[in-house]
Amino acid sequence: MLLFAAFTVTLGTLLIQGLTLRPLVVALRVAQDATVEREVREARVAMAEAALDSLTDDRDHEAEMLRAELQAERRMAAAAQEGEGRPLFVITTLRAKILAARRRRLLALRSEGVIGDDAFHRLEEELDLLELAVATRT
Repeated sequence: MLLFAAFTVTLGTLLIQGLTLRPLVVALRVAQDATVEREVREARVAMAEAALDSLTDDRDHEAEMLRAELQAERRMAAAAQEGEGRPLFVITTLRAKILAARRRRLLALRSEGVIGDDAFHRLEEELDLLELAVATRT
């Protein structure tokens, strides 16, 4: 009888609290806390600016390409609205498309017998690392 009573009290407490928590939050009009999202947006802008500052002495073509990408990243981060997640860059989508085409071609080269297993695995590892880098940018 004691176990049944303990089980009933525990289950009842969990159900009552679990089922009434959302209506209680709505009734009390508890506002969502967007502090973390705001801090993330501000930090993205600051990080992009720091990256741009680190390229001020470099004037070669690669630095100019990186500078343009970082400026776009800073603009997107600054223009992000409340609740938006990580910004999706057009170049990231294009890089993912290119990686998929490269992977398809690599598989075709292997199936046609143009490259062997060792070369395939080395190139596959390179593509995996590139894909991981692209995936962390989306």
